[in-house]
Amino acid sequence: MRTRSRLTLEVSEAVTKVWGADRVGIRFSPGGVFNDMRDSDPLATFSHVLHELNRFQLAYAHLIVSTEDDVRHGAVPVAPD
Repeated sequence: MRTRSRLTLEVSEAVTKVWGADRVGIRFSPGGVFNDMRDSDPLATFSHVLHELNRFQLAYAHLIVSTEDDVRHGAVPVAPD
């Protein structure tokens, strides 16, 4: 998970240093399948990334919920138990 989260965390750190955390947000699509990319365990991966992002105190985190159309195209619905 560290490898998958590294770019997101490094970019978040760089951007918040320039503009300040109160002006930075992030958007995720954990169940997305754009260009056939997918995560084998999106709940674990994105939970880890969001936990690590807490230290930056970003203005917001926007998570996109998979729709029925997304699921028909191979998306994995991501929801905590």
